[in-house]
Amino acid sequence: MAGLILAAPLPAAAAPPDAAPAIGINNLTMVANGAIGIQYTAMRIPAGGVLHDVRATIDLSGVAGVVAVDSLTQGDGEGCTRTADLITCDIGTADKYDLSIATVRYRTAVGAAAGDQGTVVLTVTGKEFKPLTRKATVLLAKHVDYTGAPYFQDLTGRPGATVTPDLGVYNQGLETIHGIDVYFRLDPRLTLTKRYSNCYYGTSTGYCHFDDELARTTWYTTSEPLKLRISPQSPAPFSAGTRFNWMTPADGLTEREKVEAEKPAKGTAGQLSLVRRVSAAKATVPETDPDAEDILNQSVEVKVTGKQTADLAAVGAVVTGDVGATVVAGVGTRNLGPAMVGVYLGPIAVVTVTPPDGTTVVGKPGECEPSGGSYVCTRKAAAPLLPGGSVVFPFTLRIDKAGTLRGRVVSKGEWTEQTPDHNHGNDTAALVVNPPAAGGTTPPGDDGGPGGEGGSGGGGGTLPITGANAAVIGVAGALLIAGGIVAFVVTRRRKSRFEA
Repeated sequence: MAGLILAAPLPAAAAPPDAAPAIGINNLTMVANGAIGIQYTAMRIPAGGVLHDVRATIDLSGVAGVVAVDSLTQGDGEGCTRTADLITCDIGTADKYDLSIATVRYRTAVGAAAGDQGTVVLTVTGKEFKPLTRKATVLLAKHVDYTGAPYFQDLTGRPGATVTPDLGVYNQGLETIHGIDVYFRLDPRLTLTKRYSNCYYGTSTGYCHFDDELARTTWYTTSEPLKLRISPQSPAPFSAGTRFNWMTPADGLTEREKVEAEKPAKGTAGQLSLVRRVSAAKATVPETDPDAEDILNQSVEVKVTGKQTADLAAVGAVVTGDVGATVVAGVGTRNLGPAMVGVYLGPIAVVTVTPPDGTTVVGKPGECEPSGGSYVCTRKAAAPLLPGGSVVFPFTLRIDKAGTLRGRVVSKGEWTEQTPDHNHGNDTAALVVNPPAAGGTTPPGDDGGPGGEGGSGGGGGTLPITGANAAVIGVAGALLIAGGIVAFVVTRRRKSRFEA
């Protein structure tokens, strides 16, 4: 189910957690000969959320004469009913993070032909949110057969080096293919060295369009290699991967929507073409390869050699205020480099915050969970933490006691063996409320709070925040809090791709 809803593109900076539900429905391309096509509908509910009076409708009036419903399978709801052009699913109370609404199997309608298409509309309503609507295209196409090869490639290089994958597409069928696209993922650790004028580059995805005829049983490669540069800030040793998916324009409907949602920029470095180009004739009808198991993915794995690691330093804070006042302390971790930190699906920061005795935590980020007398804060993001970057967790403290009060911040990265923290001398920093009048930081020799591992962060430093600055830092903290974004492993079956 995780692959059914594709997250919106992440900027390089962190994004806030999901605040509202999202829904998904996949585009569907079918061979126009009575073949079966499958369309999935799904809903994502914010973690820990509970929604009530949830109802989903699937409006099929837009595909009348194109496809007909062959069968309907309900998902996690109470049940679905169907009239001629409308499916209604009463879900009721919903608290599942990834929730299946229904699965609809279609067959092509009598008399329908390649080129016919229509639109299915999914609408979801509920007590706690405004109505959500998503549309999906159902397209009938001509049967073709193609594959990308070689399927898997292993390349090797050091940080800053350039590697060259062997990319190509093979028309293994008996029909000419009119036009092909190649989609790719953009990664901070692996970047394309050249941006072509027939290619479009978003923030995390992109594609190139080739308006060429691919002759039957003929192999094509790109006129120039699509070279990949390993980031100079990549950890090493490390293993990074990317993927190139070859698709006809009809098969790539959902992939193209993903790129276009990122407002892509067109390249300017000349046109990339295919070797053995025959002509620039365009397809008169859409074309599809219905066998998703033998096409699409060319996976490239790059083994980054050498030794380059990161240095995660704890970031403490110094705040001041009267007894009874509330203050905001921004604490966390900072990457001192030289390598970036974090891999997709994994945390880029794990920070333990022990508030000073004599204070009460009255506000904290949702990423921070109580653990004994401390809080463990975990930041997950789709983008790595680059050298010089920080992760900040704003805590709102009520001062209950006069005098200097001391707590502690400990940065511990749950890094894989490929992304270690090479310097543990700065993993602890102090969280100080009302420091002595002689200075605004922890005095020399102070243990930095409970546990006695202290100092002021050994390079991590502090982010001093006073009560007067609480509102400003609250906004800054909100901008810095990364949402729990999941980089979903999307199945190669284009018939089950969704976009939130």
